[in-house]
Amino acid sequence: MTPAAVRVSLAALALAAAGCGGSGEARVVKVVVFPTPAGPGPVVAAPTITRGVDVLLSAIESDVPHTLPANPPQSCKFGATVVVTLAGGREVSYGPCERPPEIERLRHALLAAAGLHPPGGPVSGLEWKLALNDWYDGRIDHWHRCAAIREAIRHLPSTPPMYSTVYEDLRAYATAVC
Repeated sequence: MTPAAVRVSLAALALAAAGCGGSGEARVVKVVVFPTPAGPGPVVAAPTITRGVDVLLSAIESDVPHTLPANPPQSCKFGATVVVTLAGGREVSYGPCERPPEIERLRHALLAAAGLHPPGGPVSGLEWKLALNDWYDGRIDHWHRCAAIREAIRHLPSTPPMYSTVYEDLRAYATAVC
């Protein structure tokens, strides 16, 4: 086990001993989800809606684990990062590519509460083209439905342009957000 993994494991054990909800335990005061390494701005849940807060924490309260698990070893450098902030300012990060099941449920609940995982339905030509146009400068700056990103990938040529990262970037976004 690497020294960094040992530190993460020890921090997780200390956090598990402290807990994260209920009386006498540290409580969650904010949850943030964002694509890593780059992408659209974060989706934030906090107790009150202010600038930069998208969802009331109470909307996802039932999905917040009572005890925060350890962040598993990571096997990649892109995906979705989830940061849980506890009362007192301590932050616990998960991801970017591997997250415990209870943190994955929390991530999905936050994205759904923010309207970023709306029910399926057909993807219009305009929707997947907007997703592709958003990437045109080399990064995705806005949130898009997963179905729109997947449809944009399906519409790319079978032979990628020689100096383009469009395939990798759209797949990374889909991995991070979907």
